[in-house]
Amino acid sequence: MILTVRICKILFLLTGFFSMAQTVVVKGFVKDSLQNPLAYANVFAMPQKENSNISYAITNELGEYRLKITKNHKYIVTTTFLGYYPKKATFLFAKDTTYNFTLQDKANQLNAVELKYVVPIVIKKDTTTYNVSSFTTGNERKLKHVLRKLPGVKVDRNGNVLVKGEKVHALLVEDKSFFGGNTKLGVENIPADAIDKIQILENYNKVSMLKSLEDSNQIVLNIKLKSNKKKFVFGDVEIGVGAENKYVLHPKLFYYSPKTSVNFIGDITNTGEKSFTIKDYRSFEKGKGKFNKSTFNKIYHSDFAKYLSNSDYTSDKTYFGAFNIRKTIRKNLDLSMYLISTSSTTTTEENVTNTYLSVEPFTEYRTTANTIKNQFTISKIIASYKPNRKTDYSLETQIKASNSTNLGSIKTESRNSDYTLSDNANLESFKLKQDMSLNKKLAKKHVLTLDANYTFQQDMPKTSWNTNQKLLENLIPLNTQNYYQLQQNKLIKTNNIQALIKEYWSLHRLHHIYTNIGVQYTNTAYSTNDWQLLENGTRNNFNTAGFGNDLNYNFSDIYFGLEYKVAIGKATVNPSVFYHKYHWSTKQIHENKIKATKNLVLPKLNIQVEFKKSERLRLNYALKPHFPNVSMLSNRYVLSDFNQIYRGNNNLDNGMYHSFSLSYANFNFFKEYMFFLSGHYNKKMRSLKNTILLDGINQYNSQILFKKSEDNWNISAYFSKTIKKVDSKFTIQYNTDNFYQLINHIESLNNIKGISFEPSICTLFDEFPNIEIGYAKEFKYYNTVEYVGEQIFAYLEYDYKDFIFETSYVYHQNKATNNIKSNYVNSNISAFYQKEDSAWGFEFKVNNLFNSTYKRNNNINEFVVFDTKTFILPRTIIGKIIYKL
Repeated sequence: MILTVRICKILFLLTGFFSMAQTVVVKGFVKDSLQNPLAYANVFAMPQKENSNISYAITNELGEYRLKITKNHKYIVTTTFLGYYPKKATFLFAKDTTYNFTLQDKANQLNAVELKYVVPIVIKKDTTTYNVSSFTTGNERKLKHVLRKLPGVKVDRNGNVLVKGEKVHALLVEDKSFFGGNTKLGVENIPADAIDKIQILENYNKVSMLKSLEDSNQIVLNIKLKSNKKKFVFGDVEIGVGAENKYVLHPKLFYYSPKTSVNFIGDITNTGEKSFTIKDYRSFEKGKGKFNKSTFNKIYHSDFAKYLSNSDYTSDKTYFGAFNIRKTIRKNLDLSMYLISTSSTTTTEENVTNTYLSVEPFTEYRTTANTIKNQFTISKIIASYKPNRKTDYSLETQIKASNSTNLGSIKTESRNSDYTLSDNANLESFKLKQDMSLNKKLAKKHVLTLDANYTFQQDMPKTSWNTNQKLLENLIPLNTQNYYQLQQNKLIKTNNIQALIKEYWSLHRLHHIYTNIGVQYTNTAYSTNDWQLLENGTRNNFNTAGFGNDLNYNFSDIYFGLEYKVAIGKATVNPSVFYHKYHWSTKQIHENKIKATKNLVLPKLNIQVEFKKSERLRLNYALKPHFPNVSMLSNRYVLSDFNQIYRGNNNLDNGMYHSFSLSYANFNFFKEYMFFLSGHYNKKMRSLKNTILLDGINQYNSQILFKKSEDNWNISAYFSKTIKKVDSKFTIQYNTDNFYQLINHIESLNNIKGISFEPSICTLFDEFPNIEIGYAKEFKYYNTVEYVGEQIFAYLEYDYKDFIFETSYVYHQNKATNNIKSNYVNSNISAFYQKEDSAWGFEFKVNNLFNSTYKRNNNINEFVVFDTKTFILPRTIIGKIIYKL
């Protein structure tokens, strides 16, 4: 509590200090000749002193503007609005001033007016265009450095771009997709000096004829290049070496012309910095939007995704390459292709203390070490054909192949067990995905779309556990040996076909009816084989003890849906109802086929209220089913881990839940604030639930259909406000989960609550160092268990002449009810030098400045409190030479 109070005092004092910058405020109204307010007019002040930045403002709905400019500097203040003659006024401002503008309507709007200035921001319907030179100093290196200087745009420390509090979904360059729309690769690599304008496209739909019919709610960045970059090779190459044989080679090469663009990004490094992360993987994995709503969990929980999610190593060596080419064959035919490949070897180490919250609580101490080798390739070819304004075709083919091996060791000590074993795994995976889309305008009020998808995926994981002690004693039929080798092979082969026909009928500008007819068919072959490899080379197969799955699973969904969309004042209401006929069957070897059919009527409701251009409210509701996957339906045993056995249930029915979401966004250029609030609520009427039998650390897990009600809440809010040269931010999140726990045949209602908040401030100076300082705190409660995590963080960035200095400091402190406390520090520093107009640059960088050896974290789940010590890379010192093309 004392730490919290001190941090708040520091933030308050810093806010007051930076707010005393020598600026004055010019405010007033912009109106037409009839004294009607002109909303969203541009007002900007052009300084007469060299090396000073433009000050700008956008009028609000009342035509009111507010400028912040340097005191005692001479400015030419100009006001522009589409369809009106611009107006200028020259001032030397020594104090706060009020000045109103009256604009005259153009007699002939088609006549061009020659202006010697460029409007910093232009807002037209769903498009906001920023003129980059009005906001930058020329020292920016990458796109992310430019974005951070644009009003209304935020780039967080993870590389996510936020506009008005909402995440940007994709990135375009000159209206064309960049690396399949991947935002991070562009934000981190596109050179700042190639950018002319940046457009924010709201409610984006790449099919123009559907823009007024579908509310995509997607935000897209579109980068406009400078005229001398319209047919040019640009980019840079980084080469670096450091202490302890550290190295990095990072080429980023771009060629652009109106008809052809070629991009290459590469990385060879052992510094632990990943060029390809789990977020990138999700971005490239996603398919057509209509079939992508339920794939997140499958992607995120895949074996390869778990590898990408890990960012803490004791050593790492990575080879990465990404190649993208786009070619306009004809005016109406575009082809694009990308290929991404990575190969890496990493080592990890963890010490975990697990406190089991069973009837008789006990503690397990576990140490794990792993050497992971991974190879991964993903490629996609996209053809887009638009023979005329009424027809749009696209065809996408994606191929993914991966191979990862893990050589691990585990040591565990607890009340009734003490094991030392090796854990070795190999995963081979192949995936082919084909998407096809046709959009056709049949008549003035009718548009027809056809989307189809075929996916083939094959996963072949192989795992072995080797030890001199019996594992899962009394649960698996082991033959007594001096050394025990348990092995497992799995094969999951899936074919999936989906198709959807949708007809859009515009009854009236305010009334639409949409008809949907769709089908999905999935066939999955699932087999598992677990055995003990005996010392004489023979197998002790566990099939006679109920192990060994050989399951064929078929699932089909035929559905019909009607949607109605109506505009009522400022609100758009979109109710819909879908009828689904589901059928599934399972056939386990030596067992009878089990079939089931289910008819469901699923309603949905989407409401959007746009109070004004910068303020909106969204409400979504849907009744959703949850069907079991193939492993949940496999009714024979399978080894899940060295201490876990799993068995599915082929008699499972589907789960069902209500899903509600509400979001509110309010952004104001004039007052320079942003507020975003969202809430999600899920109410489970019945669910697919895991039942657990605990015997020490050994677990037996199975699935049942649970018919008691459960629910969970998630509420988050974000607020930012700019006062003079200081941007203040505050984020808060609350979640609660009420669920039943089924352990050792005991049913108990449990509650997990979590609340976190993060206040921070950052400065926005042009000629002085900029800092961000903040404090974050998180509370988690599980019944009587409490976990508290705290962070103090500070970031510094200073552009001084030809130098750029950056440093970060993050102090972590964790505490749990069991009085386990921990703290550690993350800190990095870098200095970059590049003389103006020189192609050569130099950088000195230190990661893990204080040479922390591990991170520590406390967490909780259904029945275990975790205290995890994760070892990390030691201090890395590296020097780089950068050559800019």
